[in-house]
Amino acid sequence: MSGIVGSRLNIRGSGLVGSLGTDGQVFTSSGAGVGAAYEAGGGNPTHISRTTNSSDIASITITNCFSASYDVYKIIFYLSTTQANTPVSLIFQKNTSDDFTEANLDGNLIGGRGTTTGTAFNNGGVADSTFLNLAHHDTDEEASSGLFGELIIANAFNRSDGKMHIKYQGVGDGASYIENFDGGWVYSGDEVATGIQFFSSESSSRFNFSEINIYGYNQ
Repeated sequence: MSGIVGSRLNIRGSGLVGSLGTDGQVFTSSGAGVGAAYEAGGGNPTHISRTTNSSDIASITITNCFSASYDVYKIIFYLSTTQANTPVSLIFQKNTSDDFTEANLDGNLIGGRGTTTGTAFNNGGVADSTFLNLAHHDTDEEASSGLFGELIIANAFNRSDGKMHIKYQGVGDGASYIENFDGGWVYSGDEVATGIQFFSSESSSRFNFSEINIYGYNQ
């Protein structure tokens, strides 16, 4: 090989093979008998959005985060609340701002609490619900405490591919112990999700810090 200048590659006697690409691209074959080129790398999730807040708010809404571009989404979040014994819930949104109204979410949330001695709990199955319980009680009020979790959602927008499936894992600071949560739900209704909202059924509670990152996985 000859004619290597910076990031431009030449094959002897055949001229330029590849020129400079952009951030995130990889140098790959374009097929037999065709010059290689820089193209988008495959297999990695796309970072769709990052939402943060550092002031007391009653709910956190993220609109237009689901679309036909992806079949699977991952949501990684941290939420800090202003008072103890705060249940944390999530509802899907449609048409950019309206909450789901069809009561077709079914599933359950289980987990364990404690430190040296753990105690299992089960809040029972959820049938015909419009929202998900991510932490049903006891997220503590200290500034460094709250709920950290990960949601993986299939078919939030592309409903023709099947029912919406949701898998959840989280950890929260209880008033006197640590809680681990493990949940799974299926939505069998017809409404298409375009966004999400985190909220609490405890009307006096506020989120005083949050960070929510959403990723989409290529079809």
